[in-house]
Amino acid sequence: MSRIDGFSLHSLGWLAISSVALFVLTSAGVRLSGLQMDLPWSLIAVLAVVGLPFSVCFHWLAQLDKRRPGGLGWPWCVAASATILLGWHHWFVWPFTAFMIWVWPRSGLKLANVRTLVLATITLIGGYGVVWNLNYLMMRYMSLDRFDPVMRAIDVKIYSLWFGPFTDLTGRFPLVDNRVLLQIFDNAYAILIPEVILLTFLFSQQQGQAPVAKYLRRLFGYYLVGIVIYFFFPVNGPCLYFPEQQDLARSLPNTVAFSNGMMHDYRMAKTGGHLAGFGYFIAVPSLHVLVAIFLQHLLLPFRALFRMFLPVNVLLCISTVVLGYHYLLDSVAAVVVYVAMGAFYHWSERAPRIVTEPEKVIAPVASGSI
Repeated sequence: MSRIDGFSLHSLGWLAISSVALFVLTSAGVRLSGLQMDLPWSLIAVLAVVGLPFSVCFHWLAQLDKRRPGGLGWPWCVAASATILLGWHHWFVWPFTAFMIWVWPRSGLKLANVRTLVLATITLIGGYGVVWNLNYLMMRYMSLDRFDPVMRAIDVKIYSLWFGPFTDLTGRFPLVDNRVLLQIFDNAYAILIPEVILLTFLFSQQQGQAPVAKYLRRLFGYYLVGIVIYFFFPVNGPCLYFPEQQDLARSLPNTVAFSNGMMHDYRMAKTGGHLAGFGYFIAVPSLHVLVAIFLQHLLLPFRALFRMFLPVNVLLCISTVVLGYHYLLDSVAAVVVYVAMGAFYHWSERAPRIVTEPEKVIAPVASGSI
């Protein structure tokens, strides 16, 4: 049965309930394992205060693109990309801009489907909470054997073609020293979760509950596959397994905060103690790259937004290596996983389904017609 008393098992409401239930269950598992969660309230506050205004701004641009004959031109798209890449860390810009759009009488901004947005937000919070909890539980109970030395050996061979033989990766990352370039890569890396929120907002405003539910099922499907791969092929990434490769003295504050937070939880997950809320230990495939490709694909129907976020997502993928979070092959693995899962989703949607609707069979008989 696909429905229980008219409540679809694939509906957004069911996803919200399931995500909360799984979050409570996995949180209990984390607690019973001897770990104590300390939520990163500063990060949550930033996402709450900035994520929604960021989504409002680009939802308005998507609406503006539809209203203008010929849509928004390349100058608009390039300006928006530059604003994200150069100005994301100036967080006050987004709520201020969203407020100005809201009060501007000629903006034409229309918001709807509040219930859908609330259910989607609950699903996102619960879903990411489950992902982080599963990261902690795997780190807690899995052996310390990792394939990181193999991945580093491959990196050394590849980097030796660039830096020369006998390459030493100690202190090599970030790969760039220019502060502007560092800020661009840092902003690109940090934009993933706000972009997830943006797609949630776009679908909830323009397409309704069913597309939002499908989007969120696939989003967390990618994370689930990443978790399964980690279970059989555990790789933590150079910033955790070989922290000496990252020179945090040359890194920007966001990179320092992410790296230190992950390292803290990486150690606490084994020894026990208070967690900082940075449960993100999977390197193969790069979940940042995997989800970025997914989001860029979903932006295809939104012509202007597709153009705006293309350079952002390309630089996001590159930033995972430049900033020292991932090995080179992690991104390749992400592309392979995305193609494989895309083929699976395509096959599953084209597969014939048997649908039984007894009420449509009974109705003609009850009316006396056959």
